[in-house]
Amino acid sequence: MRIGVCFPTKEVAPLDEMLARFESVAQQGFSSLWLPQSSGFDALTVFALAGSRVPRVELGTSVIPTYPRHPVALAAQALTVNAATEGRLLLGLGLSHRMTIEGSYSLSYEKPARHMREYLAALIPLLEKGEVDVQATAVTARARLSTPEHVKALRNKGMRKTRLEPPLVLVRTTRHFGWYSRYFRREEVRLILRSRPR
Repeated sequence: MRIGVCFPTKEVAPLDEMLARFESVAQQGFSSLWLPQSSGFDALTVFALAGSRVPRVELGTSVIPTYPRHPVALAAQALTVNAATEGRLLLGLGLSHRMTIEGSYSLSYEKPARHMREYLAALIPLLEKGEVDVQATAVTARARLSTPEHVKALRNKGMRKTRLEPPLVLVRTTRHFGWYSRYFRREEVRLILRSRPR
């Protein structure tokens, strides 16, 4: 059994103190560290900094909301962090919540399951092959990432355990490698089921 530690949703400690706590947890023998993307520090940037100070343990996001970050931008950032951590990044993705996406970002939360399917259709080729050409209803991405050979080699080593929130399980999307569980309110389940492709 492998046991990891998830840090608070709203991390208020100074960055140096947070990294020191990461080091302490790693020294105690835990296998992974998890950090959500909320209103505090950027989780991926923190893990890029932690890469040289915290050896061996896996570093996971729980989770990065997809709506605010275009898949091309997220792919470039994730590959950079994966290189900085020598292939130890566990990239967790999620839809976030209607209140956050529409209230904070003024983006539409319509058909979240479709959004995630199309997002992954753009993101996964970028992570695995470094290029994509996808035009869909919610997500369009045409790009080729210029990454050094050693970064390309890390694609096969890291980010193999992408964790996704349960909407993908509920709608039986097959383009995922795992899932991140949480409870749903009744109205959220109805929204997910209404978004399911017929």
